[in-house]
Amino acid sequence: MELYDIYQHPKFGLASVKRGFSWTAFFIPSIWAISKSSGFITLALIVATTAAFNIADLLRLWFADAELSLFSLIILLACIGILAGFNAYKWHTQSLRKDGFEKQTSVIALSSRHAKKAFINKAYLNTANIAA
Repeated sequence: MELYDIYQHPKFGLASVKRGFSWTAFFIPSIWAISKSSGFITLALIVATTAAFNIADLLRLWFADAELSLFSLIILLACIGILAGFNAYKWHTQSLRKDGFEKQTSVIALSSRHAKKAFINKAYLNTANIAA
């Protein structure tokens, strides 16, 4: 069971955002940001990932050491992934608010689909008290 925040827009309907660390944002941060329509965040993550590859390539050229280059690339990409994974919730909710979504409630559910269904059916009432 996960904790989801439910957001509603008068025209676009419901959106749910899982709280906590995002493994998708950790492993593929740029693609995660594109899927969430986070314009500036997408650009920043693409630039950071490109910079990581360029730094690793420069290290390979300067030190003629492929292992150092690979190790530095793994470390840099892990740092970018950790940053994205821990900030994904905040970035996604900011993007939704910017697009006119308003937070309605928080729901404990198995999935995003279940959280939205619980909100629509009002099945979340009296099942858990969640302080936000």
